[in-house]
Amino acid sequence: MSKEERDRKRKNKKRLRLILIFFILAYLIFRTVPTFYATTFKTTLAEEGELEDVVKAEGVVIKKEDVYKSEGNGKISTYYKEGDRAGAGKKIASISLTDDKSALEEELKEINVKIENLKKADKEGKSLKTDKKEVKENLSETIELLQDKISKEDFEDVSLVKENIYLNMGKNTDVSGENTLLKQSLDNLNKRKAELIKEISDNTINYFSKESGIVSFDSDGLEDIYSAENLDNYTLDKFERVNLKEKKIKNNDKVETGDFIFKIIYNFEWYIGCIVDDSKKIESLETGNTVEITANDGKDRIKGKVEKIEKKDGKALLILKFNSFFQDFYNKRYIDINIVKAKYEGIKVPLKSICDVDGLKGIYIKDISGIIRFRPVIILGHNDEYAIIQEGDGNNYIKLKDGDETRKTVGLFDEIIINGDSVKEGQIVD
Repeated sequence: MSKEERDRKRKNKKRLRLILIFFILAYLIFRTVPTFYATTFKTTLAEEGELEDVVKAEGVVIKKEDVYKSEGNGKISTYYKEGDRAGAGKKIASISLTDDKSALEEELKEINVKIENLKKADKEGKSLKTDKKEVKENLSETIELLQDKISKEDFEDVSLVKENIYLNMGKNTDVSGENTLLKQSLDNLNKRKAELIKEISDNTINYFSKESGIVSFDSDGLEDIYSAENLDNYTLDKFERVNLKEKKIKNNDKVETGDFIFKIIYNFEWYIGCIVDDSKKIESLETGNTVEITANDGKDRIKGKVEKIEKKDGKALLILKFNSFFQDFYNKRYIDINIVKAKYEGIKVPLKSICDVDGLKGIYIKDISGIIRFRPVIILGHNDEYAIIQEGDGNNYIKLKDGDETRKTVGLFDEIIINGDSVKEGQIVD
């Protein structure tokens, strides 16, 4: 072999080694860069859970309310507390009209004192009549004794008996005339007392409940607008938010003619109405369906029925009927509610971890070897943050809806890539 051939072979071998080294380095870089990239992704574990499919809305509390207004100018007196329940025919409040009646009240006090004094004198007069009878009996006995002493000529005791006669005669005073005047005075005073009471009561207006219910001294000014008696008239076009005109009445407040003073709220049936911006969100609901709502940040959970649904231009008016928990809502008008359409149980995953690959919904997970794998899922339901996906069989396989094909899905405690759209299958994670 010539020197030129040997040089050419050495150059070829050197070239092959360089090419081999280049491919090895390229492979290592290819495998290493995705590893560094993928290790920055956040993950979470798939766990069992439950989720409610809800529609959020602002609800309007609709009630049957009887509003009572002042029939004159004056000062109000209340006989029930806010939120108390009162039966029909109960005295709820009264208004003392502003006409000055202080002189009448002062005269009434004076007459009551005089009547008490005369009653006391009358009692003493009756006691005096009893004493008069006893005096007459004693006087008769004393005269008989005096006659006996004189007949026996026992003159030493005669003077003593005479003194006793004079003493009893002094007590024998006729009080019948005085008692007659006292009775006349009492009659006149009682007559004047009745007149004064009538004059004072004529200066007061009393208010009684027409039917039983919850007493409220708070008004929002919307009792006539959002009334249970207007349910048939509510439409999407007319059901609008109206600003509150709140007024609170307290004992001894001054009121004028026509002012709100209190209301009685019928508490056996009440309603919540709301506008749903997207009617598709409640397309599964029909009139008569039983639904559940949560309110007050989930503290209250109440079951009711769909009373009315009206859909128009992609929106919907929904009116729900309730017959419990009214005590928690009697003094509210606008509340934030969640209408619970359905409940789901299964594997709970972050909603943003679900992505679409070739028209198939699924989630990327990191398997035990650290490689990113795509797992198809069947979504049962979701809210704004989470989704419930169907659990697979014992080997985590599910049957896809289209066709008879089975695929391995996400299993319990699989490590899920939260931002699924940012990874690809085959990437390596430490």
